[in-house]
Amino acid sequence: MQHDSYDDQNWSRNDRRTTARRGPFLSRHGGKMMAALVLAVVAVGAVVYNATRPEDQSPDIVEAPPASDAVEDGAGVDLTQPFAGTPAEAWPDGVTGIVAPPPVAVGEFSAEEVGQAYAKVRQVLIASRLDREVIEGHDYERFLKLLAPKARADLRPGFSDDLGTSYSYATRIADDFRLLPVDPKVQGTMSAELGKDGSLVIHTNYVFAYAFDTLTPERVTDAMDIVAVDRWEADYVLTDDRWPEDNQGLWLDKVQGYGYSIACTAYKEGSLAPAYSERIDGDDADPEAEDRYFDPSKPLLTDSSCPA
Repeated sequence: MQHDSYDDQNWSRNDRRTTARRGPFLSRHGGKMMAALVLAVVAVGAVVYNATRPEDQSPDIVEAPPASDAVEDGAGVDLTQPFAGTPAEAWPDGVTGIVAPPPVAVGEFSAEEVGQAYAKVRQVLIASRLDREVIEGHDYERFLKLLAPKARADLRPGFSDDLGTSYSYATRIADDFRLLPVDPKVQGTMSAELGKDGSLVIHTNYVFAYAFDTLTPERVTDAMDIVAVDRWEADYVLTDDRWPEDNQGLWLDKVQGYGYSIACTAYKEGSLAPAYSERIDGDDADPEAEDRYFDPSKPLLTDSSCPA
């Protein structure tokens, strides 16, 4: 059932909270992963790089269903165009917003190999941040299957017993909410560089804006009442046959991000819910600074207006 409660006396549309979260993968898994990679290099020694790559795994992406005629206009917000008037209004829709740059050679990796790595990372981003079977249906195997076998084994338990950590890896829409039948808006970049251990590192920096449905559209007076924003900077490491077989493939190395116009309690528990669902006492966010939260070129936030 959809949660859609308001407290007219305590809720303010300007009560948009931000939080900065350091992705825990580097501290919890990064050391283990890098140790495994270093040991593999020592054990294997000088091995000629094999350019062969496995075929890309492409998940069956479930995108937004067609907009329903039953969706009504709110008081000042057209729920069929929920991003109108927000900084994300003109952004690309869904998967079209995740575009890799033209690939160029990086170290021993040819331009073709870098292009293949971009394609793999793009599929991971689509699965973890846009695929509705993952973010709303919570079928995280659709995301995990795209990672290296050892990475899958390390991350899988968190999706059942550590939602706060696993949210850094894949978006989770709170159980009592649903998104509107429109694609999220997406803006960002990706780039490649050579890792110190000879692996290929793909840096990603994307902002995702999600529009939530509501059972009481007449109470929605501003688009940011129902639009929640996630920004993630994530590094993906691609390893080849110089490493043990179960270490070959994509790894998440470092994840950092923040949420804006979100429900703080749900966010801390590892789920995304709209700001209208929760009233938090404190200073309102500066409306003049709103563009900053949508801009992936700005430095990541390090403070939070959510209560400790």
